[in-house]
Amino acid sequence: SVDIMEDCSVFMVFHEGCNRTCHGEAWVGNARTKLLMQGRSIDPPTGTEKRYAGLGTTTSKGRTAIPIALRLSNGVVMQGVVNSNEIAEAYALPLCFSLPAQMTLGLVKCMRSGRAYVPDCEGELQLFEVKGSRLRAVCINEFATADEVERSKTVGVKIATFSPEYTQTLRLTTEVT
Repeated sequence: SVDIMEDCSVFMVFHEGCNRTCHGEAWVGNARTKLLMQGRSIDPPTGTEKRYAGLGTTTSKGRTAIPIALRLSNGVVMQGVVNSNEIAEAYALPLCFSLPAQMTLGLVKCMRSGRAYVPDCEGELQLFEVKGSRLRAVCINEFATADEVERSKTVGVKIATFSPEYTQTLRLTTEVT
């Protein structure tokens, strides 16, 4: 298992209960420090406070763009930006990758085996059990090296080498949320 806050890597949790990708202040502060060591940054949240209601209610301090890189088992690196809401009432909340964002990525998960597959890139994501919970997380700061850039794919607003059908799906979604 992995301790998201103590490990030297940055992790994101798959969370089907979130209809928007979100995080807490402690997680983003921790991630900001780790990413800075790699020459990457996370800006403070922008926009106005927004109240969300679903099964419960919460307030977002604003949204921020978080750089991510997902390294697949076949060596492909999917990198880009995830837009995330900073939740005011959830200081220790890790980055929770929403169900709509997982769908945009084309993520296929087997709950029994605890495996996650990205069919469009023909590779699996290594999942980690989060210490103290049964949640699954993925490392998001394994960015492509210079010689891997040709194999990397961009996720989010900028769309690179995906198939035309997949590109159209991403455009319809407009952003990974």
